[in-house]
Amino acid sequence: MVAYAQLLKSILVLVGLVLSALWLRRRGVVSSEHAPIFARLVTDFALPALIFVNLSTRSLS
Repeated sequence: MVAYAQLLKSILVLVGLVLSALWLRRRGVVSSEHAPIFARLVTDFALPALIFVNLSTRSLS
């Protein structure tokens, strides 16, 4: 059950990043030209960070 909670937290972080990018785009802060930047932020920084956090909190057996 703990694994599902951790997975849900990780998914919520990614969804939060996507929603914040969409919100900033709607407000006119960023344009569609900035989309590759947000894609790189998610794939290059957020995903490895989430993987590291999940692996570091697990006990090895």
